[in-house]
Amino acid sequence: MYRCCTGTYSLDAVARIGYATFLVEGLQLIIAILLMALGLIIVINSLKAYFKAQKESA
Repeated sequence: MYRCCTGTYSLDAVARIGYATFLVEGLQLIIAILLMALGLIIVINSLKAYFKAQKESA
């Protein structure tokens, strides 16, 4: 048994808590990477449109 300040937990419960924390942090990492990829796609498409407009106006 694992003794904590709030009570006694079995090693299985402690392992599940750690696994849940890993899942949450992993999900946050995946969402952060997807958001960065989305931002990069937006920047690239905006720059393409900007340079196309500059070329057409010149």
